Amino acid sequence: MYETYKSQAQIYLVYIREAHPSDGGGKAFGGTKSVKQPTTYEERCKVAADFVKDLKIAIPTLVDTIDNKTMMAYSAGPDRIYILGKDGKVSYKGERGPMGFKVDEAEAALKKMLGK
Repeated sequence: MYETYKSQAQIYLVYIREAHPSDGGGKAFGGTKSVKQPTTYEERCKVAADFVKDLKIAIPTLVDTIDNKTMMAYSAGPDRIYILGKDGKVSYKGERGPMGFKVDEAEAALKKMLGK
């Protein structure tokens, strides 16, 4: 979806609180890496950079503040797709992932917003 629409819409991935930290008994990056929950913004930026590199993410990636303001404001954990209109208002709010992560549904909403 990013590759298809990147010239028509601003598309970002926002890295939020690690959903599966090793200090919480989990494995991050799809179960491939042990990562402690960052306690500083700098640590979170490093984990996000590793995530982008290790998983070869092409989408421009932003990093949430260490106090999780974006995650809390958008109820985004563990993952969620949002589409914002030019006016900054939410035009599409997907269900919580991973089960509610419906790319086809989000793409249809984006196409509608773009008039396609």
